[in-house]
Amino acid sequence: MKLSVAGWDDLRKFEMLWEEYLEENHKAGDIMLPTKANLKSFRQIASAYVESPELGFVLLAEEKKIPVGVLMWGALPSLGFETTLGKTANGWGTYVRPEWRGKGLSSELREQARVLLKAIGINTLMGSVLPGNLPAEGSVDSLGFERGAQVVIWRL
Repeated sequence: MKLSVAGWDDLRKFEMLWEEYLEENHKAGDIMLPTKANLKSFRQIASAYVESPELGFVLLAEEKKIPVGVLMWGALPSLGFETTLGKTANGWGTYVRPEWRGKGLSSELREQARVLLKAIGINTLMGSVLPGNLPAEGSVDSLGFERGAQVVIWRL
C-alpha cells in the first residue's frame, strides 16, 4: 500500500474517489448532494492544497497504482479565520473503498494526516460525522476527538 500527498497529476484519482464518497454519504443521509457542481467545488479546494501545501493536503492510498482511499484535510483556502483553538483545519472527509475497509487503512491515512497537519503548523482539526456512521464515530473516538457543538438544521 502506498500513501502519498496528491499532486497535480493525481487530481483525477481524487475526483473519482471523492465522487464515490459523496454518493455514499448522500445515501447515508448527508445533505451534500453528489452533483458535478459540488465535485467541482471540492476539486477547487484540492487544487488549492496542491498549489499551496501550507494550507492542507489530499492524501491518496493506492494499491498497485489503483486508488483505494482518500483523505482531504486543511484550512479553508483564502479564509484564515482566527479562533480560540489556534490554527484550525477542516476535516473534509476520509473515504476508503468498501473492499479495503476493516484493514486499518483509514487509521493509516489519519495518522499520516495528523503528522502533516502538525508539520504545517495546524494544531486543531474540526469535522463532522453523520449520525449512525459507526465506523467514523469509532474512529474519531479512538483518535481522541473532543465532542463539540452539534450541527443543527432548520428547514424553512
